[in-house]
Amino acid sequence: MDTSAKREAALQLLSSTGIWKSNYAPAGVKFLWRLGFDCPPPHLARFWSVSLVCGLYFGTFMGLFALAMASFHGKNALPAVPLVAATSGAFFGLTMATYYAYGRWKHKLPLWKDLHQPPAT
Repeated sequence: MDTSAKREAALQLLSSTGIWKSNYAPAGVKFLWRLGFDCPPPHLARFWSVSLVCGLYFGTFMGLFALAMASFHGKNALPAVPLVAATSGAFFGLTMATYYAYGRWKHKLPLWKDLHQPPAT
């Protein structure tokens, strides 16, 4: 099955569960699809890959925010910036991965690698 057909089958499956479209196809994932990346919807992705992607994304922006805030407090606050970025990114990544894994379990959804194209009707 080619990736666009697999993605459409996945989106149709997710749509039938009652999960909000903004949850199963978030803006960041849609952006990656437009750029040509073949990534699964978060509900069908592996726990650790969701955790890593969400954690890196959030940790990067939290680090930039912490850096901006630390610049107002002088040089004493700068050493805490990497710790704040890493801790917040790890917590956010694990939280989001848990949320998506729970949704996959609740709606009995397969992993991306186990998704097969439905038979043609």
